[in-house]
Amino acid sequence: MVASNHDRAAIDIGSSVPTERLKAIRYIKNTIIGNFTKKELYITLGVLPKLVDILRDPSSSIELKIESAVALSSFAHGSDRHVWAIVSTGAIPPLLDCTCSSWSRETMEDVSGQCTDDQARLVEASARAIKAIYMCPGVSREELVRLLNIPKDLNFSGQSHASLTPLRTTEVVASIIARIGVTYSEQSRLASTGAIPLLVKLLDPAAGAVGKSGSSYPRLQEAALEALASLCRENAIVGRKIVECTTEQGDSSVAVIFKLTREKRPLMKLLAATCLTNLVRTKTLSTDRHEEAVHILLPTIIMLFSEIIPTPASVQPPFPSKAAPSSSKTHAPLVFAYLVWDNEKLQKTSMDKEAIVKLSQMIFCLEEEHGDGTVEEISRAAASAATGASGKSALGTGPPALKVRRSALLAIAAICYHSEECRKAVIESKVLPHIVAAMYHPANVGIRAAACQCTRSLSRSVKNLRTALVDSRISLPLISLLADAAHPVVQITACATLCNIVLDFSPMKKTVVDFGGVERLVELVGDGSAEDSPRSVNGNLRMNAVWALNNLLFNADLEVKQRVMSALGWNTLERLLFDPDLMVQRQALNLLRNLTSTRSGEDYIDAVFRGLGAERLTSILESKLLYMHQTPEITLHVSYELSQTWAQFTPDGAVYVPGTDHRLLRLVRAYLRHEVSVVRVAALWVIINLTWTDDGGASERVQLLREKLGIEEALGAMADDTDMDVRERVKTALGHFGAVRGVTRESVVGELEARAAALATVAALQAREEGEGVGMGRGSAASAAAAAWALGAMLSWERGGEVPPPPPSDELGM
Repeated sequence: MVASNHDRAAIDIGSSVPTERLKAIRYIKNTIIGNFTKKELYITLGVLPKLVDILRDPSSSIELKIESAVALSSFAHGSDRHVWAIVSTGAIPPLLDCTCSSWSRETMEDVSGQCTDDQARLVEASARAIKAIYMCPGVSREELVRLLNIPKDLNFSGQSHASLTPLRTTEVVASIIARIGVTYSEQSRLASTGAIPLLVKLLDPAAGAVGKSGSSYPRLQEAALEALASLCRENAIVGRKIVECTTEQGDSSVAVIFKLTREKRPLMKLLAATCLTNLVRTKTLSTDRHEEAVHILLPTIIMLFSEIIPTPASVQPPFPSKAAPSSSKTHAPLVFAYLVWDNEKLQKTSMDKEAIVKLSQMIFCLEEEHGDGTVEEISRAAASAATGASGKSALGTGPPALKVRRSALLAIAAICYHSEECRKAVIESKVLPHIVAAMYHPANVGIRAAACQCTRSLSRSVKNLRTALVDSRISLPLISLLADAAHPVVQITACATLCNIVLDFSPMKKTVVDFGGVERLVELVGDGSAEDSPRSVNGNLRMNAVWALNNLLFNADLEVKQRVMSALGWNTLERLLFDPDLMVQRQALNLLRNLTSTRSGEDYIDAVFRGLGAERLTSILESKLLYMHQTPEITLHVSYELSQTWAQFTPDGAVYVPGTDHRLLRLVRAYLRHEVSVVRVAALWVIINLTWTDDGGASERVQLLREKLGIEEALGAMADDTDMDVRERVKTALGHFGAVRGVTRESVVGELEARAAALATVAALQAREEGEGVGMGRGSAASAAAAAWALGAMLSWERGGEVPPPPPSDELGM
């Protein structure tokens, strides 16, 4: 059997003759460029380990190493699976060796002090291979720590060069810095090496001057912008360093970036806008600069929605394809989404600048021109998502057209997250059917997740929940996506959207119940056992699932409550009440509140007492009040649960007051002095419901609260609380105490008003005595008499005695 040229080339790479090895590598390199199938073939033939061995071998010539690095770079541009194959051969350390060891000036310069071209080419080729590898999500960046010292040697720029090699190398290294500076610690460490001033220096067009003509090399500026944008994302300290930095000409870095947003090159404008957006988000710009940046950014980014942008390195498709568009609009909508997602004012301004119209048109055009991509592309995208060394799928893998659609959907989700006007504009743009269709996308998890984000933003509108979303039957794909166990990010977003869909005023609440939504949500919650599937352990997914069940139970009828608890179980509910995640605990407590609520007119308290047991329920709530005093959200829900539980009758017909040591009631009394007003209000409702005069045994409970726990005295001390809602609830509670001994609520309110007036009078008297000139009506004597009566009346009332009649009105100066 005659060996093919490909088999022969794979064999000749291991030849002992250097010229044959070089020829074989060049043949393979030229064959695999843009050819997915040939890359698969040569990987199967075992070429990758041989290329790595050449890089490791100290005796290999520089030319052999250069060609091997270029070939590895080409392989890395195949797919995520190809990248993982390269990583598994141990290619990263030798590539780093070629980059770092060749980078030093001792090896880069010859005896005349000039930079040697071969060494520079090796650095560039190795750096480009590293850059290509780290375009794949999930590859560990630990090895890249060795590159952190490279910024100190970014010294090829700032002068005219006879060739582009040094500038291209600097460009690639700047791009690698963008990939190193992802986490907060990596960003800070890079900034400490002096990378910021060097990168800002590269923003100057003079830094990329080439030849005698001094023509610029704009890709150097673009790489610097990409690195700066990466370093300051979500890092205010690094952002401040960038803002404070200046160029060699003394220009502010921010001023230079502003200028670059007006360049003709679309990619330059995009990267400058990205860098400015990240600086805006870190809030490191001055007020004037911030307003100027926003004023420039919105029209610039929106205009880029329709620009032809050469695909930047950071968004290269995972594999080349003839069907892929020659331009990329992926990044601009993502930058836009990051800028406006939490700012309603910017969302409305963007709508006025027709951002929604342009984003919708992007989706329409993509579906008309590209559909969902070719069958081959979709199958490859699905394969890429299903495989990989990490076993994790990457969002947005697939043809570039699919990535652009995902980006446009995320931008639509961001622009209508807060603004009702923007939600209306999205509905009127007729894009909703396309959003619903995207939730059913067969191969691209990123598109499904982005479509869920859109429905989540749209579902924040009560009007949409009752009209457009109902008509589009949005609840059905959401329920279906809850079963997308291979992609938790889709489940999390679908779950979060269902939290809005199942609210009481939504007609889709019944649809969710009828089509098995309850059982799907309970499956995501898990039962807390060791056999729980990994997805149920995901914190965000677990929290959203409990949250959705909680909202489903709000004002729910008896049938829905029974269905939820039949699926969930009381033991699981108890475990959720003690979940390690406080947000899950909070939602579980709220769920318990909704179970015991009688707003729907149907009583479920008996089932709660039977399911958890009265003593166990009391123990749970007591532990929450005892150990969660520094978590107002938890104590708030516990207090309201107590007020609801104690407001209702137990099976034997009496209001339940637990324990003989009254520890729970003493904790409630302590929360009457809580620093958060809403917690004080919740504790007051517990007292109000316990002392409700229409319930049997009210007088005995009032006596207990007054004499053994001192609740009435504590309430009296709260009469002048700074919060109006607290003061009103205090009046109600004291009215209950007064009613037991025959004092009406109206008289209690009058006494409290008298107390407030008395205190104001005393304050005025004191101010007058101190010479502040506060007027006192008909004289200080009459006012003093009024104050004395008010205080005496207050004290007499608090002791349970009769309130003395007030002095004549003329003595009070009324």
